[in-house]
Amino acid sequence: LPSRQKPLVETDRLAQIVAPLAADLNRVRELISDRVFREESFGELLLSTSGAESGRNGSAPSWFRGVERASVETGHSIPNRMAAHLMARGGKLFRGSLVLSIVRALSPDAIRGPKLAAAMELIHLATLVHDDVIDRADIRRGAASLPSLYDNAPTVLMGDHLFARAFELI
Repeated sequence: LPSRQKPLVETDRLAQIVAPLAADLNRVRELISDRVFREESFGELLLSTSGAESGRNGSAPSWFRGVERASVETGHSIPNRMAAHLMARGGKLFRGSLVLSIVRALSPDAIRGPKLAAAMELIHLATLVHDDVIDRADIRRGAASLPSLYDNAPTVLMGDHLFARAFELI
């Protein structure tokens, strides 16, 4: 009987370690969602870099007119659809879990762990988005890549946006 109780004690200890990590990972997911779905700032980024804002000479580039037209036709903005596409793919949050584990090991009372983990995940996601543009990838994780759906220019801006949001968290 005593040998049977030992795994229960180890299981309880594991639960004590995993429960806070699970709660922190949920917070990481919330932070990522909040940062990626901040449509107003990404929309502003698209406008400011397109040449379409008031006061600039010339008309909007063709890729931006396509983004505008698709947004009007569907009732959903392209930045929001891009973000939804990225978020739907999910992810293992391996890098975030590693950051959270290190933060907990070094400073159990640290409250910045989820923000740092979310930043790490956003940086990783941004590199994947940019990588798809560079490699001209049609598929990422079994689904259509952003450049294959929305063209290179808005995809690069989405990657830049993810980097900016990560640095904001840091």
